[in-house]
Amino acid sequence: MLMKADVNVDLVTKMRRTMSYDLQERSGRIKGVDTHLYPTAIAPSMAGIDADVFKALSDGNRLTILRILSDGEICACRILEALDITQPTLSHHMKILCDSGLVKARRSGQWSYYSIDRDRLEELKDFIDSLRSC
Repeated sequence: MLMKADVNVDLVTKMRRTMSYDLQERSGRIKGVDTHLYPTAIAPSMAGIDADVFKALSDGNRLTILRILSDGEICACRILEALDITQPTLSHHMKILCDSGLVKARRSGQWSYYSIDRDRLEELKDFIDSLRSC
């Protein structure tokens, strides 16, 4: 007869095996994931999209900043003029966008210039397009 503790240990073991997302370098597949549960291999370019990207996209001000940056590189002072927020709030939003990889920062003297990282945006587009095939 199985004890409740035995079932919990088996469940934890199975969860660890199926939730291990250590990437294998050459195969492009996720190590430890039961393939019958996840029949489609995750392409290496999609493996870089994580929750930080979606966190960055989850705020209206950050979406507005991305729209402003879609025209090209722009100084932080110009972004600040376009939004009704304080400079520390803008710095917070820019840190989240830069940490997600969606935005690149460049310093020139005392000024910071920001632009969209087009390669990262393409990775996100590819990731979202791959969800359609599920």
